[in-house]
Amino acid sequence: MVNWDNFWRNPARSYIKIMNVSAFDYVNNLKSNVNLNDSQIVLDYGAGTGIIAKQILQYVKSINVYDKSPSMTLKLKHLFSDNSSVQVLDELEDINERVDLVLISSVIQYIERQDLSLIIQKLQKISNKKHQIVISDIIPVNSNKTLESIMMIKKSIALKVFLPYLWQMLTITLMILRRSKIKLTEYDQAGLIELFNSFGYEVKILAHNLGLSDQRYSIVCSHDGIKSKI
Repeated sequence: MVNWDNFWRNPARSYIKIMNVSAFDYVNNLKSNVNLNDSQIVLDYGAGTGIIAKQILQYVKSINVYDKSPSMTLKLKHLFSDNSSVQVLDELEDINERVDLVLISSVIQYIERQDLSLIIQKLQKISNKKHQIVISDIIPVNSNKTLESIMMIKKSIALKVFLPYLWQMLTITLMILRRSKIKLTEYDQAGLIELFNSFGYEVKILAHNLGLSDQRYSIVCSHDGIKSKI
């Protein structure tokens, strides 16, 4: 079980400055694969610092943000305290509107495989019949940590965040090589597609990952409103 308060106090804080820059790239790539519009209600599941939510707020009707870390939830409440278009959830069940789009950005690697089915069921209960789930930074089975580090550095150079945030980039690179103290979950593409198919989703593997590491992958899961076979 991940202690999310400890996670945000320690290695993950190195992500924050870099993600402020890379979130812009994430949103541009997201817009190329998902039709964002001002009628959409969005859930940012595992919202962290709220960077993604801030970037996409201008394109959608409203956003619900949820993070398992109580300390991050407090920071999210402070960040969005003056914004009526953002609801910060203490619990996922606190949501009071059905969502059209769920964003799971750089979170699934901390979700154990046996827990993912339960989360999908919870997301279906709070979503409109026709909805989408976008998941980024999925670690493939038997991924090469050294190659991942090299590819992440190349992308950070392309985004012009490597030199300005050199110390943070080196910290993150070391995290990847060590895989930190947190066990990260790897997902086989075929198995993940089969799981979402069983819940009635059509799954598209994106050509490029929405996050910093191009060795990881992203998927868009679209539900047409027909009930799951499960």
